[in-house]
Amino acid sequence: MNLILTGARGSGKSTTLGQVVAQLDCKLGGFYTYPLREERKKVGYQVMALDTKATMTLARIGLDSAFILGGHGVDLTTIDEFIVPALRRASASAELIVIDEIGRMQCFAADFLAVVIECLDSPTPVLATISHRRLPFLDAVRDRDDVELVEVIPQNRVALATSLAAMLRAVLPNPVP
Repeated sequence: MNLILTGARGSGKSTTLGQVVAQLDCKLGGFYTYPLREERKKVGYQVMALDTKATMTLARIGLDSAFILGGHGVDLTTIDEFIVPALRRASASAELIVIDEIGRMQCFAADFLAVVIECLDSPTPVLATISHRRLPFLDAVRDRDDVELVEVIPQNRVALATSLAAMLRAVLPNPVP
């Protein structure tokens, strides 16, 4: 089962994903993305590997990078040397693979694209978020027959977390009610 949350920017995809994960009792792998703030202002994005709880900066205002999105320099080293290995570990040993997010920043790294396909092809369930933007790789992921795309909007995100957690419990080994 590959459940992928989509929605407009600010719709609550990552928040909903976090709420789903909090309701599950299983071995998680993959990564979670959250804003990097200084003095309450968002200045970038951090990623956390769910198996080790280690964190790294994915993007930051002022970061010297060949890839700039929304004023944030994207650190491809974080993708190649932190996110990709976290996803490979998850594919090998987790009960649920979490990918937050499959987006424009991550699409700059070919190894990331390959490991996402490996995860989606694996027998391990995937819970992911994906950018609403239209890009060839993102469209290909959304169009897969084995992907259930779930639209997150502010009006459904609270109830959605509970129903998605129940769906995942039904396919996870040793489900906890």
